[in-house]
Amino acid sequence: MEIVVGLLVVAFILYFLFGGSGKKKPTVAKTASISKEERILNANSPWMEERWAHARKERDAGEVKSVPQWFFDEVTERQMQRIQEMGLKISGGRPTKGEASDIIGLFEPAEDENIEILKFFKISLKGMNQSKVRYEVGELLQDPEKLESWKNRPASAMQKEFYRFFGVKVPQGLTHEIASKDIIEYRKKLDEEDETRMEEWDAFEDIYDEINDPDFREDYGLKSISISLYRSAIDKLKNEGKTITELSDDPDVVIDKLIEIKPEIQKA
Repeated sequence: MEIVVGLLVVAFILYFLFGGSGKKKPTVAKTASISKEERILNANSPWMEERWAHARKERDAGEVKSVPQWFFDEVTERQMQRIQEMGLKISGGRPTKGEASDIIGLFEPAEDENIEILKFFKISLKGMNQSKVRYEVGELLQDPEKLESWKNRPASAMQKEFYRFFGVKVPQGLTHEIASKDIIEYRKKLDEEDETRMEEWDAFEDIYDEINDPDFREDYGLKSISISLYRSAIDKLKNEGKTITELSDDPDVVIDKLIEIKPEIQKA
């Protein structure tokens, strides 16, 4: 087994560390004993090859744009330990800090913000991981039109809800960027003038995030919960004497009220 892993990683690392002067690509021996980690590594090698080769060209030209400046720094001992813990035996030299980060990221979940970007551009998340998602996002946002489109995307439902929660009319054509700035400024003001009200909003948002989490909904057998339905449930509970901060400690009460208002949110 170690021989198989060694051959894989030798080919993989040598190609990227020393430039891949020929047309060879890293390959995995076709054997039934190949590990899950090896399969993931092999499946992601094409785009990693392209990313690393492009980064080297930028470095050689003295204009690194597609990767952070630390990409070519020396790999950390912690990174090497993580790679070894995954059973990947690296031979033929040490990877750079950025290369090691990409390898480790193959086995990590993507960040929420990057997932949001891919969803906005209707890019499938199937088979994605942290490193692949970062790569895809980087490719997308290098396109000036797509970058502008992302910056000017409509405000999210929760951002609009922030305005409603505090009795402020939602501006027509509100963008995500403008809403973000408004919310930051409004939060600063309320942190000084009405901290309790801001705590209520934080609880309101936290409860919604919790009950609309896919794993949470799966446990309760619920369909997706709209912000308008959630608002209605919270309003009714408040009329019954509940406070939002109390509800944050007992989301089951919110679930019961949601089902009471709209029984069909429960999966058949």
